[in-house]
Amino acid sequence: MNWYGHHIGDWLKKTSDLTLVQEGVYRRLVDWYYAHERPLPLLVKDVCKIARATGTREREAVSTVLHRFFEIHEDGWHNPRVDEEVSRYVEREPERVAKKDAWRARQQRARERRVAMFLALRDVGVVPPFNSTMAALRLLMEEHGVTLDVTRDSERDPRSNPQPTTNIRTTYVDVTRDVTTRAEEPDEPPEPPIAPTRAGQACRAMRAAGMPDVNPAHPQLLRLLKAGVTDDELRMAAATAVAKHKPFAYALAIVEGQRKDAASAGPVSARQSAQNEVVEAWVPALASRRPGGLP
Repeated sequence: MNWYGHHIGDWLKKTSDLTLVQEGVYRRLVDWYYAHERPLPLLVKDVCKIARATGTREREAVSTVLHRFFEIHEDGWHNPRVDEEVSRYVEREPERVAKKDAWRARQQRARERRVAMFLALRDVGVVPPFNSTMAALRLLMEEHGVTLDVTRDSERDPRSNPQPTTNIRTTYVDVTRDVTTRAEEPDEPPEPPIAPTRAGQACRAMRAAGMPDVNPAHPQLLRLLKAGVTDDELRMAAATAVAKHKPFAYALAIVEGQRKDAASAGPVSARQSAQNEVVEAWVPALASRRPGGLP
């Protein structure tokens, strides 16, 4: 046992006439009793080792405490109150083990569902941050129309495992048909590929300009797309950021700054148009430098 109840009032009643050394010895012996879930050894010298009693005064305190609060039996020195608490603890051990197993099973199912949600979102071009909460993942799935089908194994033996096993799969993957059934049935036309989202399409354009790390779920990107930003704007901003060795957020900041400047300055100047043409010319060269070419 790593924990037991300590009633201060009862303790003070029983130890009010003990010396400081005797009370300390009593507490050490009781702690050892609970921790090992067995009575104290028969030999007093062994009990002195448990209490770390080395001096004459301390060994006398051990003897006083033993004869007052413990009863000697064939297997050692017993304390009725501690024996009662230990017996109650041992009786509840199977219940505690079952609760721990159930908790571990719930944690495992939650981890499996979280992985399935990440994979389902990535299949449609959405890459959430690694530390996204379950609530945030559910919102992204609702926004992009992604669902999960959670099924349970109906053939499991409930006596062998009190917690059902959860098999998680995405609804757009057919995993229920076996090989024999598929061989007997005529070939079916392949399912149409899932169309990428607007954010996924924008990220592909930025990757084509050489930007290696993109995030379709980035709030600033979603805000720009809602404002009507084009793939060409994002591609040129990505090329500028790559040339300066800047990250994804820097490219988004370029686009947002250009949009603000355009709103305040009116039509695009001839100088800005020339700059855009130069940046547009960088894109193929920057993309060719990426290892392995374009995705």
